[in-house]
Amino acid sequence: MTRPLFDQVRAVALDHPTKPALSDRATTLTLAELAVSAEALGRRLVARGVGPGDRVGVMVGRGVDLVVALLGVSAAGAAYVPLDPDYPADRLRTVVADADLAFIVTDGGGQEFGVPAVRVTPGPAEPDLAGIVLPASSPQDPAYVVYTSGSTGRPKGVVVTHANVAALFDALDAAYGSPLGDTFLAVTSVSFDIAIMELLWPLTRGGATVVSPARMVDRLDPRGDDSLPSLVRRFRPTLFQATPSLLSAIASYDEALLSLRHLRALHVGGEVFPVGLARRLVTALPGVRIHNMYGPTETTVWSAGHEVTVADTRSAAVPIGRPLRHASVRVADDDGSAVAPGEVGELWVSGPCVAAGYFRLPDQTEERFVEEAGAVPRRWYRTGDRARTRPDGALEFVGRFDRQVKISGVRIELDEIESVLSASPDVRAAAVVTKQGADGKRHLVAYVQADVKPVPPDGDAE
Repeated sequence: MTRPLFDQVRAVALDHPTKPALSDRATTLTLAELAVSAEALGRRLVARGVGPGDRVGVMVGRGVDLVVALLGVSAAGAAYVPLDPDYPADRLRTVVADADLAFIVTDGGGQEFGVPAVRVTPGPAEPDLAGIVLPASSPQDPAYVVYTSGSTGRPKGVVVTHANVAALFDALDAAYGSPLGDTFLAVTSVSFDIAIMELLWPLTRGGATVVSPARMVDRLDPRGDDSLPSLVRRFRPTLFQATPSLLSAIASYDEALLSLRHLRALHVGGEVFPVGLARRLVTALPGVRIHNMYGPTETTVWSAGHEVTVADTRSAAVPIGRPLRHASVRVADDDGSAVAPGEVGELWVSGPCVAAGYFRLPDQTEERFVEEAGAVPRRWYRTGDRARTRPDGALEFVGRFDRQVKISGVRIELDEIESVLSASPDVRAAAVVTKQGADGKRHLVAYVQADVKPVPPDGDAE
């Protein structure tokens, strides 16, 4: 069902008004309280002239107010632009200027960017806004604009529509079950596109979301305040999502890792999933369904997934699996034609997952978003990722085109070397780069993090 995010939450709030829905360390809101708070913010934005076609920045610290702000912008019919307050000021300033924001919703800061600010929770009582009519949005109106650096290093906005988001949530329901009875512990920065799955997918289905403090990577030691183990004990989440980098850090604390053993599902994505890390997770969390997720920002978060098995941890690479139901994929040659199974090509993605394009960048949009004529015209996104189809039909990520290097005239894929290194049971993480040596030639250099086993006390060794 293609409806704006706020409309979806308001609909489930009518059915389950008193159900606890959104929590942080200090506050819990029911579905009805969440809907009322978001609607009030939406009315205040509309009263200031915000509506469909506008972009509103959301610069709010992690907590329930962050989600209220996202839904409030949606209620006003505008697209939200996430601005993580912990990001560097220069990065935020670049995004604010490029996005041409109408307002910034804030919990206190934001004025330094020269854009009018609206507080997520009002101070003094405002005039009655009950007469303000919230605008209706079309499926093709932008739901959010999220900035990604891509290969250029300069942030560019990806425009994601209500139809894109609705298709994603329906596909997640079909692949992993509706989160109606789940609690999702949200730890990802709001400026990273995968955060929408954590923050908003459960709420649109009547489930619950817990917003963690910022920088959970610094809160893994169980002795620390607001540590991951303490949050898990308190809120009992059933769903969790993280990058391999964060999970590698979690795995370095046994208590933090084992605190996740009661999850229903763990979603891993945003980076290549090292086999060594997959082995550690599968071993430590035997009752948890672990899913390797794949999808560029331009295909609305996730477009493929694979449930990791014990057999995967013995292979050279963890596959990215098969497309979710809102996506179609093609492994293509330079001309866009499908290559044979087993051959390496560029991964193309089509379907309702494909975003509208890059914000005010028509040339880059035309280059990466390809219109394919035919009896049934299709629109594809060229990911720039190299992949192949395995004999069992699953996709395997091979590497980025821009990580291909030449050493002594030989083409080398750095990701493939990293994959082989990480397959060793003695390696927790690996990174491969090229460096220029004293002889002026380029050399491959590998950095590895050893998976150090504790040394048993004297007399206990086998």
